[in-house]
Amino acid sequence: MKKLFAIFSMLPLAALCAPGDATVAKWDGDAAGAFSIMFDDGWPSAFQAAIPELEKLDLPADFYIIPQKGEFKVFEKRWHEEFKKPLVHIGNHTWTHGGVKDFAHARDVEFGKCTQYILDNVPGKKPRLISYAQPGVGPGKWNINAEETEKILKEQNLVSRPDFRGRGATYHHKTKADMLTLADKAAKEKADAENAARAIAESAAKAAAESVVKDAVTTTLLLIV
Repeated sequence: MKKLFAIFSMLPLAALCAPGDATVAKWDGDAAGAFSIMFDDGWPSAFQAAIPELEKLDLPADFYIIPQKGEFKVFEKRWHEEFKKPLVHIGNHTWTHGGVKDFAHARDVEFGKCTQYILDNVPGKKPRLISYAQPGVGPGKWNINAEETEKILKEQNLVSRPDFRGRGATYHHKTKADMLTLADKAAKEKADAENAARAIAESAAKAAAESVVKDAVTTTLLLIV
């Protein structure tokens, strides 16, 4: 009887939906887009200024640490307290930010030691996915190729964040208005790109339809002749 009730109780919900009504939302709440808040290098200003404000707004953020960097080491104990906060997500920004000599050095030291440090000190499952941020280093200091980088990422359960050069907000955006302006710009660029793609698709569909009609007319004329 309970099974029958469960089946019948679903009927009114199904009746409200017509074929084609369902959609898949790309973003939570069917929002037009999303943005990430990220802080590189483990500067003390992260917990002195950024984290308290983020907590007021209940906003999560990614903090990419460099365990052997001087500023991080000075405040390491404090960082361990920040690691426990649910809105603070810790990512791998390599062990020293000094570059990599070769594949072994990259895997075992720059990537590997930072990954292990996070697993040992940041609460969470072991193993688990960890976000990775490629460090910017000088010429000749990054001596592995894209395929080798990808192999290390896969082995250590690292997820490389997307390249945001030219698209990321940096410290010169200081107010809410600055950030909203940037978000509006990104939303407009996205909408413009979608409209352009839609126009191209519609033009292609129209051309294909005209071609079909033309072929049909030609065939009809041949049959009449």
